[in-house]
Amino acid sequence: MAPHSALTVDDNAQLREVRSELDSVQHTLASDTGSLGLAREKSFALAHKIEQAELTGATLSRRISDKKKRVDKLATARKTLENNIAESRALLEKSMVARYALSMQPKLKLLLNQEEVSALSRNVAYFNYINATYESDIARLGAQLQERARTEEALKLESNSLQTLRFENDSELARLKQLHSDYRLLVDSIEQRMAHGNNRVEQLQDDERRVMTLVEKLVPTPAPAPTQIKFAELKGKLAWPANGTVTKAPGSALRAGGARWAGVIVEGPPGAEVKAIASGRVVFADWFRNLGKLLIIDHGDGFMTLYGNTAQLRKKPGETVLAGDTIATIGAGPEGQVPGVYFELRADGQPLDPRSWCAVH
Repeated sequence: MAPHSALTVDDNAQLREVRSELDSVQHTLASDTGSLGLAREKSFALAHKIEQAELTGATLSRRISDKKKRVDKLATARKTLENNIAESRALLEKSMVARYALSMQPKLKLLLNQEEVSALSRNVAYFNYINATYESDIARLGAQLQERARTEEALKLESNSLQTLRFENDSELARLKQLHSDYRLLVDSIEQRMAHGNNRVEQLQDDERRVMTLVEKLVPTPAPAPTQIKFAELKGKLAWPANGTVTKAPGSALRAGGARWAGVIVEGPPGAEVKAIASGRVVFADWFRNLGKLLIIDHGDGFMTLYGNTAQLRKKPGETVLAGDTIATIGAGPEGQVPGVYFELRADGQPLDPRSWCAVH
């Protein structure tokens, strides 16, 4: 059996597609001064595809870890078999000696030379026991030798497969590193172009319109029952979605030279948990340009919270969440951005300052 390859043709095609699109955007940006919006749009799509390629790499790393465990387990099994085989050989040697000693006296002679019936019975039983033990030792040793041969073959295949996986992983990491470098140059070019004239204003307004359009398209949750606490009554009593300092105030840029957003950044290390600040229903959980993986919760009465720059989304659209439920984990974030979760609060589509609503850490 040939070693299993971790990267399929589709995986390699994914990286080639990203490379091709990145080259296309760079060409478009360099040749057409009126295509800034198009180039910027494609750059966000590229960021998403690079993220997907990173997920493929993460899957590959997990497979390497699992394969390593399998190799270690087989190596341990082989060592155990070697010990068992050594013991079986020693037992077989003893039974062979005993059997040889009995073979020097024919069974009939043993039977005829007995003076007492009890002694005769014991000798016959012993004779049969020695033969049975010998046959059992032979069978056990044969089975162990066969098992060792199978284990050796499996260990060889798994070791070769592990070596292939590691080689492909190294190649994948090198390709991703180059993609990140080229993408960074592309983003810098776009940012330089946006720095002139009205380009930046137009692009930032477009970013805001996209968020508004998304929020408007989401189906609102009915108002809570009279017995439930309304979201508006929780002002000033809500917990922040992550344990960290608010490092970006509303209206500031998330990263140097970037767009200005209505939300804040709650500082936190990548992988840290992001929690729902109140109960509600998840109405959006997907990748969104400039915010990475975005999750939106509808709390009723027109209130919604947005959680961006996440790595893993733990909830899906349509799911109900309670205050304090883990809904995602913090992502690494783009280069130049403060690490943490992007958090935004809106009422009837209009942004509110989260600092006046959240006070509990």
